[in-house]
Amino acid sequence: MAYGSDTILVTEALLDAARKEKRVLSNPAPKVGFKGFGDSALNFELLV
Repeated sequence: MAYGSDTILVTEALLDAARKEKRVLSNPAPKVGFKGFGDSALNFELLV
């Protein structure tokens, strides 16, 4: 995501996408983590 992106919105969108995928387990629940700053982006990781 670009610098200045709404990080809460990004997190919610990633979790929503994970929950809609029927092959993703609900336990343990999907998690989103901030990985760091890229050259021109914020890097996130979705764990499922």
